Amino acid sequence: MIITHLLLAVLWISWCALHSAMISLSVTSYLEHRLGQSYRFYRLFFNAMAVVTLLPVYLYGQGIDSPLCLIAQGPLQTVRIALLLTSLLLFVMGARVYDLKHFTGLRQIRQKPFSSSGDTIPFKTRGILTVTRHPWYLGGIFLIWTYQARMTMADVMINAILSLYFVVGAMLEDRKLKKTMKGTYDQYASMVSMLFPVKWLRYLLKHRRLPVSTRLYPAHPVLAVGAVVFKADHVLLVKRKNPPSQGTWAIPGGRVRLGESIQEAAQREVLEETGVIITPRATVFAFDSIERDGFHNVRYHYHIVDVAGDYVSGEPMAGDDALDTRWVSRQALATLPVNEKTKLLLETKFDFQG
Repeated sequence: MIITHLLLAVLWISWCALHSAMISLSVTSYLEHRLGQSYRFYRLFFNAMAVVTLLPVYLYGQGIDSPLCLIAQGPLQTVRIALLLTSLLLFVMGARVYDLKHFTGLRQIRQKPFSSSGDTIPFKTRGILTVTRHPWYLGGIFLIWTYQARMTMADVMINAILSLYFVVGAMLEDRKLKKTMKGTYDQYASMVSMLFPVKWLRYLLKHRRLPVSTRLYPAHPVLAVGAVVFKADHVLLVKRKNPPSQGTWAIPGGRVRLGESIQEAAQREVLEETGVIITPRATVFAFDSIERDGFHNVRYHYHIVDVAGDYVSGEPMAGDDALDTRWVSRQALATLPVNEKTKLLLETKFDFQG
């Protein structure tokens, strides 16, 4: 019995290794170079090979006489059903944001002529991808442990191997995306957990609300607001902690929440970023901030509306989205790396320049 189980483990590990190797960046880059236009069929071939090679491994496992070692009953059965439903939800929500034609390889074979970008996975950061970076891998882990209430020793061994395969697969996919997307994927990874949604849950517990979305690769333009606030002959500025314009000085502001007016959002954002209380007034400036990546995809798109604000009370203290904040004089303005749009706004609308 031990030899049969060891052989089963070797077969599953071999299948996982083959499956990962076939889609690795080094293999796909080599084949794309060698096959040229014929490479368009590779993803379809890869998916077919995954199924064909899996079948004998699965059938061998089904023929093994393995002792029963786990039965889900009572509270454990409730947990099993909850996780099973969660896995199905992860697959459905993943299918809503993934390009299924690309995943199966059908889109590539229809692309004529086929280009090197034709097999590049369209990068999105909305829906379930704001909760976990790899919903199907996470769903796979939940599914293999919950789809049956009774497990043999062989089942537990196979599930352990596949769980490790899903974790390693997620890590390899991350490494591939970091290489192809440079610093962009690093920014996304800093906001969203690889598998288990630890960062999403931490945000939920801290702010008592769900994250709206990630800022990277939005599905539509994001409405944001800024506030120009003066105290005597000084203007209130913040040093940006996050992209875009990371590390530069700009007027305080941020995204407008659903149900908020521009003025309400400006008042809230200034308070959260600087600790200063203001009375917002009329709109003074509006512009679009659009940034694209090397594939010409829109990385950021903000529609920004700036309002004037009257200082009420409070001293500047940097909040979560700011590295620093201070009242800045005309003389000091010339010494700081100020955002170009902020410079233009202060010069043209308020005649305030260093």
